This record gives sequence, structure tokens and C-alpha cells, in this order.
Amino acid sequence: MNLTQAFMPLQSDAATMGVNLTSEQCETLLRYAELLLLWNKKFNLTAITEPQEVYTKHVLDCLSVLPKLGSGSLIDVGTGAGLPGLIIAIAEPERKILLLDKNAKRIRFLLQCISEFKLTQVRAEHNRIEDVSERFDIVTSRAFTSLVSFCELCRGVLSDTGQLMAMKGSVPLEEIAQLTVDYHTEVHKLVIPGLDAERSLVALKPR
Repeated sequence: MNLTQAFMPLQSDAATMGVNLTSEQCETLLRYAELLLLWNKKFNLTAITEPQEVYTKHVLDCLSVLPKLGSGSLIDVGTGAGLPGLIIAIAEPERKILLLDKNAKRIRFLLQCISEFKLTQVRAEHNRIEDVSERFDIVTSRAFTSLVSFCELCRGVLSDTGQLMAMKGSVPLEEIAQLTVDYHTEVHKLVIPGLDAERSLVALKPR
């Protein structure tokens, strides 16, 4: 199966998760996957290279969080190949987004995508979260670090009414138990079409 075939059910699969995509957005997400695999031949962007897995484990997985995010500006910490930040940007092009990563090669890839897809509200920066002075309504991460470390590193960039949102596999009960009482925690279990694995989104809001 090639990428085009793998992405054929994208619009309907997204709709089952509560995400409405236009045909143009679906085409852009397919193009993103093509660029990802092309750049991956030279740079270490992803270990997932099989078309069906790119579609399910990267694109659908990242789209699944959209109905839970709420509105406002967003920073994606340790964004890597733009997961989930760039996927969110393609689906919601009006949202102001900063993609942050310490790997310069990954940022080069993201800048190429931002330019080609004309994502005018999106920036990509080669930087550490500790050196970011802006505040955001939403802070996302995917396979970035433990919840305790995530909160410690990222609370400083969170707006007064914002929340931290960590994408996880199964519900990280031990990590949640290690959090202090300073956070209101809400766990969303995510269902991704075609993915036989647990996925969850942990929302953390300072009390």
C-alpha cells in the first residue's frame, strides 16, 4: 500500500473523531506525509516509515486531540517532525502556533512545510523551552517527557487560564499520582480508527 492509498479514508476517519477536514486539508496532510518520508531518508525524523502506520500512528493520532484542545494560542514542545503541532496547524490554520525543538534539522524540515503549505500563523524555532518568554493558552507534547517534568519545564510559558496537554499511550496512572495537588487533572481516552492500541490525552490545569 502506498501513501495515497493509505490516506484515502482520511476525511471520513477524521469525521468519526469529531474533526472536519476539507479536501484541500486532506491533500495537505498527504503532502506532509510525503515530505516526512522524503526528508527522513537524510534526517532522523521518524522511525515509522510504512505508509499505513504513518497515516494511523502519526496523522490520525495527532488529529484525535483536536476536539479536546479548546481555543487559543498553542506551543508544541519537543515537536520533532511537527507532531502534533504541524498536524494541528494544517487542520486549524487560523490558530497561532509555535513549534519548538532543540534539533535544528527538524526545524529546517518544519520551516519547509510551513512555507509550502502557507501556514502564516505558524512559527518553528530551534530553541529550548526554558528560553521561551512568551505565554500560550495551550502547551502540547507527544512522547516528550514525564508529566512531572512536563509541568516543571512548561508551566512558565502557560497563560493564566491555559492548560498543559500531554499525549500519552495508556493512561499514565503512576505519573499522575506523582503530580502535586497544584494541578486539576483530566484524562481523555482517545479512539483512533484502525489503531489497536491505547491512546490518551492528559490535560493539566494549574489550580
